Amino acid sequence: MKKCRFLRLPGVADDLAGIATLIAGHAGARIALRAVDEIETVIQKPGEASHNGSLRDEIALGIRAIPAAGKGVACFVADDEHQVVRIMAIGHAGSGWPRVARSIT
Repeated sequence: MKKCRFLRLPGVADDLAGIATLIAGHAGARIALRAVDEIETVIQKPGEASHNGSLRDEIALGIRAIPAAGKGVACFVADDEHQVVRIMAIGHAGSGWPRVARSIT
């Protein structure tokens, strides 16, 4: 998959906001902003190589996970036929992203 569209499920924005709030509370706003920026960079990469990350079929068929910003993980599904990468959820520090991803697939 060379070029693709990125579709973020609505909950992804909430995931990022929650991560920013969590990190800001422990390390400050500047560190939180840097972490969210790092996550944003990671979730743009699946389109370059849609089969990066670990395939996690035990969570949901076709879900892949990529580490992001230290304790974060981005999960996505790549649809090669339609050239779409769907960002499903962003987890951080044991936030239970597999449960969330399972519930939305």
